[in-house]
Amino acid sequence: MTDSENDAVGLDSLATSDTSRSTDLLCKAVSDGTRRRLLAVLTSESELSLDELTDILAGAEATDGPVGPESWRRLRIQLVHKHLPLLVDAGLVSYGDRTVKRQAYPAVVEDLLAAAGASEADRPARD
Repeated sequence: MTDSENDAVGLDSLATSDTSRSTDLLCKAVSDGTRRRLLAVLTSESELSLDELTDILAGAEATDGPVGPESWRRLRIQLVHKHLPLLVDAGLVSYGDRTVKRQAYPAVVEDLLAAAGASEADRPARD
């Protein structure tokens, strides 16, 4: 499309709008299974310590018994450096003083988490 065609359909303003950026961040935030589990955990608990959150997520991701200290540490590092910053940027959580707090989720995120939870429940258990 030419610039004049983009202007005619409003694509330039859509591509640079805050709404578009916000939508992209929300999509990216819920695109990862660990982040979806984190968000689902926080729907029932409004605030968790980083250690509590790591324990819960490590247990959910364990496939063959208890999680070892190295796997737990690796998950915690991923939370601090990858997952939580993205979720903070998307406005879904706040993080400070080693505490993760739930923020108000948009209805579309609530619906997606409910659908993802139902999908997880329908999967056969892993051996």
